[in-house]
Amino acid sequence: MSGDGQELDYLAYKWFDQRCCGILGGSRVPGDIIRDYFGEQVALYAEFSAFYTKYLLFPAVLGTIVAIVQFVDSLESPVTPAFGILICLWGSFFVQAWQRHEAELACAWNVEMFEASQTYRPEYSGHSAMNQITGEMETIYPSWKRFLALGFSYTVLFVLIVCVIASTLGIILLREFLFSQTYSGALLCGIITYAQIAILNKFYYHVAVALTGLENHRYQVEHEDSIIAKSFIFKFFNSYSSFFYMAFVADNTDTFGVENQCLDNDCMKAVAFQLGTIFVMHITVQQILEVILPYVNRERWSLWLACKIRCSHCCKPKSSEEVNILRANMEALTDEEAMLLKPHYIDTIEDFSELVLQYGFVSLFASAFPLGFLIAYLNNLVEVRSDGFKICMLHRRPPYGCAQDIGTWFYLLQMMSLMSVVTNTALIVFTSSSLDFITEGMSNEDAYTVKVTLAFGVEHAVLLIKFLATVLVEERPEWVMNETRRREYRIELERRHASGFAWNDSQDASIAARNEYLSRLQTMPAVEWHVDV
Repeated sequence: MSGDGQELDYLAYKWFDQRCCGILGGSRVPGDIIRDYFGEQVALYAEFSAFYTKYLLFPAVLGTIVAIVQFVDSLESPVTPAFGILICLWGSFFVQAWQRHEAELACAWNVEMFEASQTYRPEYSGHSAMNQITGEMETIYPSWKRFLALGFSYTVLFVLIVCVIASTLGIILLREFLFSQTYSGALLCGIITYAQIAILNKFYYHVAVALTGLENHRYQVEHEDSIIAKSFIFKFFNSYSSFFYMAFVADNTDTFGVENQCLDNDCMKAVAFQLGTIFVMHITVQQILEVILPYVNRERWSLWLACKIRCSHCCKPKSSEEVNILRANMEALTDEEAMLLKPHYIDTIEDFSELVLQYGFVSLFASAFPLGFLIAYLNNLVEVRSDGFKICMLHRRPPYGCAQDIGTWFYLLQMMSLMSVVTNTALIVFTSSSLDFITEGMSNEDAYTVKVTLAFGVEHAVLLIKFLATVLVEERPEWVMNETRRREYRIELERRHASGFAWNDSQDASIAARNEYLSRLQTMPAVEWHVDV
């Protein structure tokens, strides 16, 4: 077996092999080994997936307790608002903790300055021009052309978001006309909504890739950040618009003249039921499509591809004899040829998107569906291992990709964390009736004023705590800052040392040139100089 095959076997053993740890290994991943084999991009995704899963344990336990209390009592139990506030704080601490862990990884892998030393993308095109700072020729692309491409991209994005909202309203009207308030109707509409989310999310990702290609970004990081920004804006509206509508709009307005009615006239219950349906279906279908089907079909698929490589025609095996012949062809392949049979693993964007969308599902509407954290935690325990199996065994080894952080995904997590404060506060105060005892006996106008004041106060108190946590907790651990200063100091010493040699060389050269000039003056005849006034 080649050295590459041995490295892959060792990585598989440490990442997902049951003999080593399997699911019982919890959320731990061999980040350094993944980084050595695949690069920092894949390693950062694996580390983030494991870190996120570990942090899900606390809300999973707490959410299970709250779900039991809600089942015994109701969604209007007093534990609901307390849980919502705790989850808002948990989200802030999770994002802050990941930032520190990410800084530790970047320092340990020595990639803090990667983005400052990037090279141009191979696809980047333009005309040659001189850089006015360095004096060197470089490829330039006019900014106005990129602005036009960006304008076109976001116009397409806006049009598709409008279509998504119209589609969501259409599903809601279908539920009102055909299924009224039955649980079977709500379940069927939840399945239809999931199908819309899954299909359109996949569709727009490819649209975003094509549109970003027109923008002709200079660096790979800029290119990927543009794909992430456009695709996630679309996925945000596509994935969450139905929940926002049911939670905050359905009980207060009509849809095209049709009166909206939540399930059992309880919008919190409707949100919880819809979220549970979509969340469970998303997790189940995702595992089937990403791991189970490729695993079941991988030998037959590989045999068919081997036949295409060895033969000039497609001979998909139909009988046991043909399968045996093809299996013999497979055994004759080298490790490199066998690796070539596997499909490409393009990048980590779709895998990151899946986790960040999941974070939105569990955090934005935590008050309505506290059991979501337990489901997410159990799924991610499997996902951490199945991702390793998928990347190592079902795909071709991707080119080594360097990265110093998770980039735009971090800012999206921060945004979702802030939005969770607003959505959970609004769910508790306006959608839920768990705080109605405060406004009991008041007029509708006074009760509404009290609720708005309460929502404003609670929201700003939580945001203040999140702000203090951000300010008081350093973004990087002390040892990382010290190590960074040491590296900067060593680089400065090397620069001074190198410049000292250069200065001495230039001095020696200038002295030699001066001596040569003086010697030439001594041998030249005297010349009288006149200056015209």
